[in-house]
Amino acid sequence: MSKRAKTLLIIGCIVLLGSIAVYLILSPTLFPSTVLGLCFLLYSEIVFFVGFILIDSRAEKSSKLLSWAGMGVSLGIYTVTVFASSLFFMRMHTAAVRGFLVFQIILLVLVLTVCLIIRNLSSGLRKQEEKVLEAGRTVQYAIDQLTLLREQAEKKTDVDKVIEDLRFSDISEITEADAEICNAIDALQTLVQSDDEKENEFSKALQDIELLIKKRNLQVRALKQGGI
Repeated sequence: MSKRAKTLLIIGCIVLLGSIAVYLILSPTLFPSTVLGLCFLLYSEIVFFVGFILIDSRAEKSSKLLSWAGMGVSLGIYTVTVFASSLFFMRMHTAAVRGFLVFQIILLVLVLTVCLIIRNLSSGLRKQEEKVLEAGRTVQYAIDQLTLLREQAEKKTDVDKVIEDLRFSDISEITEADAEICNAIDALQTLVQSDDEKENEFSKALQDIELLIKKRNLQVRALKQGGI
């Protein structure tokens, strides 16, 4: 449990105990409405703090922004509404129990539906963010390797062109061509470091990498369109 979650748990316990203490001090006349209202008031406080603790624990596995802004706001609105309606209901001496329970059930169904939708969206967004990060790391690794190789190569302009093609390639998806590009760069590096390097072999190796970059761009486009 994180430090923030522990803080929320402590605050939640204090608020819960404080609410019970205030209720006992006021010593209201026991009507079904006051008892039921108190139960839902305490329930709203528990849901509020436990809900935010769960959101905090899931934030590392999903999009933090969407989790806190989406699920957090939904949970906050829900608990405040339950809290306010519970206070209102406790002031009613004629217990409209059925109507109150139906209202609470509708609220619960709505907030669960919204939270489940946001949960799925945030998980999908997190996976997409991880794809972008991994693809970005792969492309950056290839650029770094080519930059080092450029210092040893005679045709620096040709290497610069390949670096620029990589730098401006789409990094929103991971493709099969990523590994092929890295392998081709490793092979080119071996060729440059060898004693029997030939100019035509070097040019052909660079052309192969350029073709692989084009292949990667096509694969990214196909993935975005659902072609793969």
